[in-house]
Amino acid sequence: MTPELLLICSMLREGEGLRLTPYRCSTGHWTIGYGHKLIAGDSRAPITKSDAEDLLVRDSANAWQDAGRITGDDKSPERIVLAVMVYQLGFAGVRKHKRTITHLLSQNYDAAIQEMKDSLWYRQTPRRIVIIGRYLNAVGITR
Repeated sequence: MTPELLLICSMLREGEGLRLTPYRCSTGHWTIGYGHKLIAGDSRAPITKSDAEDLLVRDSANAWQDAGRITGDDKSPERIVLAVMVYQLGFAGVRKHKRTITHLLSQNYDAAIQEMKDSLWYRQTPRRIVIIGRYLNAVGITR
């Protein structure tokens, strides 16, 4: 697993928490593990922690690929943030956050976080933006 994927999974574990039995997320979708959205035909049976980790890695890798469609084929902090967003919101959902994307890609992290905080996404899952903000603050300090 790449360092970027390890970081994404770590951020998602913290933001999502782990549930081995199906539950309804804040938007009413059936979910399991670390926020894996169940679709029609998926089992609603309890899973193991190992199953949850497998889902997390697979879904994170898919989110990383989709984030690359926005940032290009790099390993930037912006792509990491976008992958975390894609994991929860889906690619189409993230594309609606145009100002956030613009600020991220120009490395204006404070403005990107403010845009996130002004969204329905933040009102539904504020902890996610806190985790992203902490990461971007650490990255901004090192630049």
